[in-house]
Formats: sequence, C-alpha cells, structure tokens
Amino acid sequence: MGTEQTGGDAMEQARRAFDAGADGSSQTAANVAALQQQVADLMAERDAAIARAEKAEAGGKKAKAKVAELPAEKKPRTLKAIDDDKALDRDALKAAIAGAETVEIAFVGKGDREVAGSQPQAIEGEVWKDHPRGLMLDQPVTLHGPAQGGAAYQVAGYALIVDGKPVARTMRSEPLMIAPGQTVKLENDIHF
Repeated sequence: MGTEQTGGDAMEQARRAFDAGADGSSQTAANVAALQQQVADLMAERDAAIARAEKAEAGGKKAKAKVAELPAEKKPRTLKAIDDDKALDRDALKAAIAGAETVEIAFVGKGDREVAGSQPQAIEGEVWKDHPRGLMLDQPVTLHGPAQGGAAYQVAGYALIVDGKPVARTMRSEPLMIAPGQTVKLENDIHF
C-alpha cells in the first residue's frame, strides 16, 4: 500500500512531536519566539501599508497650491541628467510627488550644477497639470537676480527633487539670463 499516511496517522505524529517538545525544551521556546517575531514583522508591514494608503488617500484630496522660495543651498548641488532607463513617466512622477514629504524645483546652470545663489522652490498641493512632455507646473515661479554689483547667472534647466533625491531634469531650449537686481516670473515654463 505504500507509505501514505492517513489523517489519523498524521495527527498522531503531530501529537507525539508536540509532546516531545512540551517538556519546556529550548526548541519549543525558540519556535515560539520565531513565530512571535514573524507576527510582529507582519503587523509592522501592515501598519506601514495602512499609513501609505492613508497618505495616498489624503494626497488625493485637493490640497491648496503653494510654491514658496527656499533658502539658497550653501553649496550648489550636482543635478545630472536622469538616465533614460531610470526616468519616470508621467504616472510615475505623479505617484512620486503624491507620496512625497518634500517636493522642490532647483535651477540648473550650464553643466550639471545647481545655479549658485538661486533659491529652490518648495512645491505643495495641486500645482501640476498634464503636458505633452509629462507634467507642467501650473503656478508661477519668481526668480530674483543677485544683488546689485553681483554677477548675472543663467538658468539652463530645472531639476525636480522629491524627498531630497533628483527624479527628473529638463533643460530649456535657450538659457535664461538673470541680471543683478532683476526679477523674472516664469509661467508655464517648467515641465518634466
């Protein structure tokens, strides 16, 4: 008849295994501790998933649009182009922005460096709209030139920074010169 076990045989074998470990052995305690750790890990995963879902749900509600200047970085950041295989499409950008703690736009000079002295912009709420190239900022951004006597600078492009990490970069067709004392308002110009 082979080596098949009946349900009763399996139960008897399980009972014997339980009885063998029921004497307070460290093996049983280790098994219990391992199971308790698995339960704790699963509960932590569940709690994190609930928190993400609540944040996404709250993000889906209309938040007031806000663009605000941040202090200039003490040391200009390197903001390299994003490799094509790592570039986010429109939906991925929307998801990254919706789930982010902080979103900012930095101004890129010629090369891969942030424009020294430029003020990044903090971005909050419903400020993005679909654009043929991806997403476009639909709120105005104001750039201030350096103080009188300072050197002019050029804005060659923009970098989108989500939770401190550059996720997108786009370059302007023509760099924008910002002269000392000048104020420039950008509208419908920033897209990723």
